[in-house]
Amino acid sequence: VLPPMQSPLLLLQFGQPATVDFREFAVAAASAPAEAPGAPTRNLLRISRFPLGPQNGMSVERELSDETFTLAADPAERGPSGVPALRVASGTNKKFYFDGELVTGLRRGQPHTASVWMKGDGTLILSAMAANEGGTKTLKERLVRIRPDQGWQRAVLQFTSAKDTANQFLRYQIKGDILLDAAMVAPGNEAPPFAGQGDAEAALAPPDGEASIAGVQFEEEPSRLRWAASGAPEGAQLRATVTSAAGAEAALDPIPLAGGYQTGELDFAKIPGQLLGGFRVNAAVFDAAGKQISPWSERVVLRVKRPRFWGQAAPQSAFGQHVRPAKRHIVMAKALGNNWARLHNDGAQITDWASLEPEQGQWRWRDAELQRYLDGHLAVLGQFSTAPKWASYLADTGVDGEGGYFGKYFLPKDPAQFAAYVKALAERYKGKISAYEVWNEPWQVRWFGVKYVEEDGRRKIVAPPDAAARYAQMCRTAFEAAKAVDPAIAVVGLNSTSTEQGRPGPDGIVDGKTWSADFMKAGGLEWCDAASFHTYHADANGFPGDAATRAVLTAVGPNDRFPRIAKPVWMSEGSSTVGGRIRFGLYKHAIPYRNPEDVPALAESVLRYDLSMLANGVEKIFLYTMGDIEQGTPGSYRSGVTMDGSAHPAALGRATLAWHVDGLRFVRREEPAPGVHAFLFEGGGRAVAVLAPRPDHAPFKVPAGEGVEARDIWNNIPPPQSALENGTVFVTLQGKADELSARLLPQAP
Repeated sequence: VLPPMQSPLLLLQFGQPATVDFREFAVAAASAPAEAPGAPTRNLLRISRFPLGPQNGMSVERELSDETFTLAADPAERGPSGVPALRVASGTNKKFYFDGELVTGLRRGQPHTASVWMKGDGTLILSAMAANEGGTKTLKERLVRIRPDQGWQRAVLQFTSAKDTANQFLRYQIKGDILLDAAMVAPGNEAPPFAGQGDAEAALAPPDGEASIAGVQFEEEPSRLRWAASGAPEGAQLRATVTSAAGAEAALDPIPLAGGYQTGELDFAKIPGQLLGGFRVNAAVFDAAGKQISPWSERVVLRVKRPRFWGQAAPQSAFGQHVRPAKRHIVMAKALGNNWARLHNDGAQITDWASLEPEQGQWRWRDAELQRYLDGHLAVLGQFSTAPKWASYLADTGVDGEGGYFGKYFLPKDPAQFAAYVKALAERYKGKISAYEVWNEPWQVRWFGVKYVEEDGRRKIVAPPDAAARYAQMCRTAFEAAKAVDPAIAVVGLNSTSTEQGRPGPDGIVDGKTWSADFMKAGGLEWCDAASFHTYHADANGFPGDAATRAVLTAVGPNDRFPRIAKPVWMSEGSSTVGGRIRFGLYKHAIPYRNPEDVPALAESVLRYDLSMLANGVEKIFLYTMGDIEQGTPGSYRSGVTMDGSAHPAALGRATLAWHVDGLRFVRREEPAPGVHAFLFEGGGRAVAVLAPRPDHAPFKVPAGEGVEARDIWNNIPPPQSALENGTVFVTLQGKADELSARLLPQAP
């Protein structure tokens, strides 16, 4: 007779499509093997000590900028584990926290005990967290006061793990200046004596470099990582492997260990022909008999050619990103080929009216946050957008509070008040913000509301009946107010969409063709310097009639050179990685399950999305968003980053494209062989052909010879006379596009 089971579940997992024919199955009681007498309870945390600071798989709260806090190993302070402890100082931040790795081996719905040793002056809230499609939730938390005279003490938290998700982790919320060491999660209701997951432990971290804060190394910088090993017996070795984003793998030379705590550096440039791209280095300690005695440590590094506009502002650039005003992410965006930042959600508080003047006449400027973008050499696309409740139709609805996220997008009632806000903002940041977009997605009713109605049992937002005409008038108000301050300010309007099917009524949407036609009919183009649109899709690009081409035609058509719109066209929000397509990058041991991502395919998707936009005459492309970061969550609109906020190798698709074509002029598209699409660019005495083959393309050899250089999507040089496979290849010639075109023609045998 089986004991009662709570929420019994049968789970079958297959690595590939399969057909299963059930005949019968049985359930029987089983008992776990008893541990050897005196054996320690093993730690479920792969990372229990921090001699080199935070490791991949850990995450800092996305709003925090690095110069405002300290989160690094302190070599002068050894913790109970015997290695340098992690110093955490919250600085002036009102709320500071970081998240630990996802915990492996939790027994779902069962009691566990988390603990960490601490020392210093401040408070720690230790929380057990769970994450799923809907976001994060706190399972249990404990507040501990840490006093300088108490020395090392242990914070202990008992919690019951979640039943519905494998994404569970510890959160460390800190105020003050404290040291942390010897973290542990163990089954049961007791905190056993500290032990690591293995007898030893390894850690990896990048050496100091120009973009090391973002996990990026430039080509001229050595391909090296720092390592630390603790708990290793004499005669042990640190063994490591390197795996590239292209899928190649190599073993690194073993490093002999003398025992105890040691540090050093390792060179991971061991894969022939692959010096650039994404790389995962794994390291573990093995004893003299060859037995692994530590969990695997993991570090992902992106190695790129130094961006052409590194260290300088480049407002002429085509490439922009949505990125929060945090130093590590600004550096990341710049190092991966971006030169613009759009302030919508990410950094919106810098220019949104609802944030700047929540009470009439009381301005809350955020100069320091804006300055981070400028110090990082990113040009800024601000927004003339949102309205505080006192100035908007929200005040007439009778709704308490601010109406949630969409409450701030209720329209301003008085155009003169909106103009005064535009004037104040333009004056404040004259010479610092060079372009502003008017509002966000006014073709969506929820972003352009004037009242509520009750429908289908809930409250829905209603837009004005003449929404496009009202938006055209808003553009005129913003244009005239901004130009009166500085005629050089670029005002971006139209704000259309690639959505082909509208949905009338409350909370509905207007399709792109209708919105653009109505806006132009109302004379809106007269009151903007550039026309913007948004498009999200994961469909294939890089050939005639592709998804990006269709998106451009829908939003600003009717054909691919915009005869209806004699304005520069900007894609101010969109991406090809929507729907949680990017989460883990190259992670293997930093997550508690198999990583399903096809990194080369994701990098190709990003590259070809950008490429087709440029080929269709789009002047600037802003991917959304590097700000969609939350530990353990899928990230519906994530772009360029993993869920823990580190750089995702898919971003290398843009980095390589930007290095080749940013600042060049698109000339034309050719097809030198069936299914091989060559996008030609030229400028400054240089011509580039971006070869974007379709999967069924005809055989084609990558051009070679004097004056020609070929590079793959990771910016590595392929072997001479390589056959073109299915990945994008860049071919560069010092000369004109016509000369390069001649070199692309198939050569006679």
